[in-house]
Amino acid sequence: MKTGLLALVLAICCTTTSVYAQFSPATIANITNEEFLDLYFQIILHRHEVSDALNSFNLISFYPSTSSKNALLFIIQTYNDEDHSTENPQLRRGIREVGAMMVDQFQAHLRLPILKKRWPLSNPKANLIIKHVRIRDTQDILAVTIDRITSFDPTDFKRAEQRVRMAGGVWAF
Repeated sequence: MKTGLLALVLAICCTTTSVYAQFSPATIANITNEEFLDLYFQIILHRHEVSDALNSFNLISFYPSTSSKNALLFIIQTYNDEDHSTENPQLRRGIREVGAMMVDQFQAHLRLPILKKRWPLSNPKANLIIKHVRIRDTQDILAVTIDRITSFDPTDFKRAEQRVRMAGGVWAF
Protein backbone atom coordinates (compact mmCIF):
# COMPACT_ATOMS: atom_id res chain seq x y z
CA MET A 1 0.00 0.00 0.00
CA LYS A 2 2.78 2.44 0.95
CA THR A 3 4.70 1.64 -2.23
CA GLY A 4 1.62 2.32 -4.38
CA LEU A 5 0.98 5.59 -2.59
CA LEU A 6 4.62 6.66 -3.00
CA ALA A 7 4.46 5.85 -6.73
CA LEU A 8 1.28 7.94 -7.07
CA VAL A 9 2.84 10.91 -5.28
CA LEU A 10 5.95 10.72 -7.50
CA ALA A 11 3.81 10.52 -10.63
CA ILE A 12 1.83 13.60 -9.57
CA CYS A 13 5.02 15.54 -8.78
CA CYS A 14 6.59 14.69 -12.14
CA THR A 15 3.44 15.58 -14.06
CA THR A 16 2.93 18.84 -12.18
CA THR A 17 6.54 19.88 -12.74
CA SER A 18 6.24 19.40 -16.49
CA VAL A 19 3.02 21.43 -16.60
CA TYR A 20 4.64 24.28 -14.65
CA ALA A 21 7.69 24.15 -16.90
CA GLN A 22 5.48 24.85 -19.93
CA PHE A 23 4.40 28.16 -18.40
CA SER A 24 7.73 29.40 -17.15
CA PRO A 25 8.31 33.18 -17.13
CA ALA A 26 10.61 32.84 -20.12
CA THR A 27 7.81 31.22 -22.17
CA ILE A 28 5.24 33.85 -21.19
CA ALA A 29 7.67 36.66 -21.98
CA ASN A 30 8.12 35.29 -25.52
CA ILE A 31 4.51 35.65 -26.62
CA THR A 32 3.53 38.70 -28.65
CA ASN A 33 1.40 41.51 -27.25
CA GLU A 34 -1.42 40.40 -29.53
CA GLU A 35 -1.29 36.83 -28.22
CA PHE A 36 -1.03 37.98 -24.62
CA LEU A 37 -3.95 40.42 -24.84
CA ASP A 38 -6.16 37.97 -26.71
CA LEU A 39 -5.47 35.24 -24.15
CA TYR A 40 -5.79 37.60 -21.18
CA PHE A 41 -9.20 38.95 -22.20
CA GLN A 42 -10.45 35.49 -23.20
CA ILE A 43 -9.66 34.27 -19.68
CA ILE A 44 -10.73 37.31 -17.68
CA LEU A 45 -13.88 38.48 -19.49
CA HIS A 46 -15.21 35.20 -20.88
CA ARG A 47 -18.63 34.17 -19.62
CA HIS A 48 -19.68 30.54 -19.98
CA GLU A 49 -23.22 29.67 -20.98
CA VAL A 50 -25.79 30.30 -18.28
CA SER A 51 -29.32 29.24 -19.16
CA ASP A 52 -31.17 30.95 -16.31
CA ALA A 53 -29.69 34.46 -16.66
CA LEU A 54 -30.60 37.18 -19.14
CA ASN A 55 -27.05 37.35 -20.46
CA SER A 56 -25.84 33.91 -21.45
CA PHE A 57 -22.36 33.31 -22.93
CA ASN A 58 -20.04 35.66 -24.79
CA LEU A 59 -17.41 35.43 -27.52
CA ILE A 60 -14.31 37.59 -27.18
CA SER A 61 -11.91 38.64 -29.93
CA PHE A 62 -8.92 40.96 -29.77
CA TYR A 63 -8.03 42.71 -33.03
CA PRO A 64 -4.58 44.39 -32.96
CA SER A 65 -5.24 46.62 -36.02
CA THR A 66 -2.32 48.64 -37.36
CA SER A 67 -1.40 50.30 -34.06
CA SER A 68 -2.15 49.83 -30.37
CA LYS A 69 -4.37 52.92 -30.24
CA ASN A 70 -6.54 51.46 -33.04
CA ALA A 71 -6.61 47.95 -31.54
CA LEU A 72 -10.01 46.71 -30.51
CA LEU A 73 -11.57 44.30 -28.06
CA PHE A 74 -14.80 42.97 -29.60
CA ILE A 75 -17.29 41.07 -27.47
CA ILE A 76 -20.42 39.33 -28.73
CA GLN A 77 -22.74 38.98 -25.74
CA THR A 78 -25.72 36.65 -26.12
CA TYR A 79 -29.08 37.02 -24.36
CA ASN A 80 -31.83 34.63 -23.29
CA ASP A 81 -34.46 37.24 -24.07
CA GLU A 82 -37.42 34.93 -24.83
CA ASP A 83 -38.06 36.90 -28.05
CA HIS A 84 -39.00 40.11 -26.23
CA SER A 85 -39.00 43.24 -28.33
CA THR A 86 -36.15 45.66 -27.83
CA GLU A 87 -38.89 48.12 -26.89
CA ASN A 88 -39.34 46.14 -23.65
CA PRO A 89 -37.99 48.45 -20.89
CA GLN A 90 -36.81 45.53 -18.71
CA LEU A 91 -34.81 44.03 -21.58
CA ARG A 92 -33.29 47.42 -22.42
CA ARG A 93 -32.35 48.02 -18.79
CA GLY A 94 -30.77 44.57 -18.52
CA ILE A 95 -28.73 45.06 -21.68
CA ARG A 96 -27.59 48.52 -20.54
CA GLU A 97 -26.54 47.12 -17.15
CA VAL A 98 -24.52 44.33 -18.76
CA GLY A 99 -22.90 46.79 -21.17
CA ALA A 100 -21.97 49.21 -18.37
CA MET A 101 -20.62 46.39 -16.20
CA MET A 102 -18.43 45.06 -19.02
CA VAL A 103 -17.12 48.54 -19.85
CA ASP A 104 -16.24 49.12 -16.17
CA GLN A 105 -14.57 45.72 -15.95
CA PHE A 106 -12.57 46.41 -19.13
CA GLN A 107 -11.39 49.80 -17.88
CA ALA A 108 -10.47 48.37 -14.46
CA HIS A 109 -8.27 45.74 -16.10
CA LEU A 110 -6.58 48.35 -18.27
CA ARG A 111 -5.32 50.05 -15.10
CA LEU A 112 -3.26 46.99 -14.21
CA PRO A 113 0.50 47.46 -14.81
CA ILE A 114 0.80 44.30 -16.94
CA LEU A 115 -1.84 45.64 -19.35
CA LYS A 116 -0.62 49.25 -19.29
CA LYS A 117 2.77 47.95 -20.39
CA ARG A 118 1.39 45.86 -23.24
CA TRP A 119 -1.52 48.06 -24.36
CA PRO A 120 -1.03 51.70 -23.35
CA LEU A 121 -4.23 53.58 -24.15
CA SER A 122 -5.08 57.21 -23.55
CA ASN A 123 -8.78 56.78 -24.43
CA PRO A 124 -9.85 53.17 -23.75
CA LYS A 125 -13.56 53.78 -24.38
CA ALA A 126 -12.85 53.77 -28.11
CA ASN A 127 -11.19 50.34 -27.94
CA LEU A 128 -14.14 48.25 -26.76
CA ILE A 129 -17.23 47.30 -28.74
CA ILE A 130 -19.92 44.97 -27.44
CA LYS A 131 -22.47 43.49 -29.82
CA HIS A 132 -25.56 42.34 -27.90
CA VAL A 133 -27.42 39.57 -29.75
CA ARG A 134 -30.16 36.98 -29.22
CA ILE A 135 -28.90 33.54 -28.23
CA ARG A 136 -31.05 31.78 -30.82
CA ASP A 137 -29.81 34.01 -33.67
CA THR A 138 -26.49 35.82 -33.36
CA GLN A 139 -27.32 37.87 -36.46
CA ASP A 140 -30.29 39.46 -34.64
CA ILE A 141 -28.65 42.47 -33.00
CA LEU A 142 -30.40 43.83 -29.92
CA ALA A 143 -27.94 46.66 -29.18
CA VAL A 144 -24.29 47.70 -29.35
CA THR A 145 -22.08 49.28 -26.74
CA ILE A 146 -19.72 51.69 -28.46
CA ASP A 147 -17.81 54.56 -26.84
CA ARG A 148 -19.22 53.47 -23.44
CA ILE A 149 -22.82 53.99 -24.58
CA THR A 150 -25.27 51.15 -25.15
CA SER A 151 -27.43 52.01 -28.13
CA PHE A 152 -30.45 50.36 -29.73
CA ASP A 153 -30.14 52.51 -32.87
CA PRO A 154 -29.36 50.68 -36.16
CA THR A 155 -27.09 53.57 -37.27
CA ASP A 156 -24.86 52.80 -34.26
CA PHE A 157 -24.90 49.12 -35.27
CA LYS A 158 -23.42 50.15 -38.64
CA ARG A 159 -20.88 52.46 -36.98
CA ALA A 160 -19.75 49.64 -34.66
CA GLU A 161 -19.55 47.20 -37.58
CA GLN A 162 -17.43 49.64 -39.54
CA ARG A 163 -15.03 50.13 -36.62
CA VAL A 164 -14.65 46.36 -36.12
CA ARG A 165 -13.95 45.84 -39.84
CA MET A 166 -11.43 48.74 -39.86
CA ALA A 167 -9.52 46.95 -37.08
CA GLY A 168 -9.41 43.82 -39.25
CA GLY A 169 -12.16 42.08 -37.35
CA VAL A 170 -15.09 39.88 -38.25
CA TRP A 171 -18.51 41.35 -37.41
CA ALA A 172 -20.75 38.34 -38.16
CA PHE A 173 -19.95 34.70 -37.49
